[in-house]
Amino acid sequence: MKMKVGVIGLGNMGSKMAGRLSQLDYTVLGYDINKSTLENAIESGIIKASLKDSALEDVLYYILSLPTEESITSTLENMEWPKSSVIIDMSTVNVNFSRKNHEKLSKKEVSYLDAPVLGMPAQVGNWTIPVGGDQKAFEEAKPLLSSLGRVVEYMGPSGSGSLIKILNNMISLSTWATISEAVVLADKMNVDLKKMYQIIKGSGSGAVSPMLDRILRIAENDYKNICSVDVNIKDLEAALKLAEETKTPSIMISAALNLHLLAHERGYGDLDMDAIVLAYDDFKRKHGGP
Repeated sequence: MKMKVGVIGLGNMGSKMAGRLSQLDYTVLGYDINKSTLENAIESGIIKASLKDSALEDVLYYILSLPTEESITSTLENMEWPKSSVIIDMSTVNVNFSRKNHEKLSKKEVSYLDAPVLGMPAQVGNWTIPVGGDQKAFEEAKPLLSSLGRVVEYMGPSGSGSLIKILNNMISLSTWATISEAVVLADKMNVDLKKMYQIIKGSGSGAVSPMLDRILRIAENDYKNICSVDVNIKDLEAALKLAEETKTPSIMISAALNLHLLAHERGYGDLDMDAIVLAYDDFKRKHGGP
């Protein structure tokens, strides 16, 4: 009998998870608050049916891929979770938020794992997934998670997976903020951005990062959303909150966050993070922009 899995949140990441699991012969049931998104997922075969129309007691594992802590809280409070089921939250959330969810659900005999994704949507199957929560629940869920990630690692108690994701995003987004400033400076000096990319990318120097690849998109004025400015704001705010709670200096987090907030203020929140270069008025004037 095929294992039934519920996927809640069928956006950019959730739809990739559901599609991958369907291809691997899981019976995937899904739900999304957006009716057309849900209907499209059923029609395209990404999911078998809506969770709302299914017997939840037949589903052991539920994957959450939701955009905000508010949407996660609403979902956790408004669904009747079967006892002994396992909720795998693959969203990016604050450490204490994960811990509170774990505590609340354990009282209902439901397991909660924080298992955020390190990797881009198209890399599903090759993701790295750090996991926090009950180790027994992790071991039982690992085969399912291994269908989505090449590296699936138990990190420790509840919140441990979320912590790794926050630190990962802090590093990558601060790096991207620095690269963006370099792009604007290079442009002012009339440097060919594609040549700049090629020489740095091939150098093997300490500046080499996968984030450099985004320079090519900027050179083509391509700001189509892969990971939006607004999503990054949420992630950087989570890192800043963690720094404040632990009384840790947050100079780089704050700088990266402020640059993203500036881009949001100027109307680029729904565009890809590439668009933070457009927060610099002179760059936008020279290259146009959406």
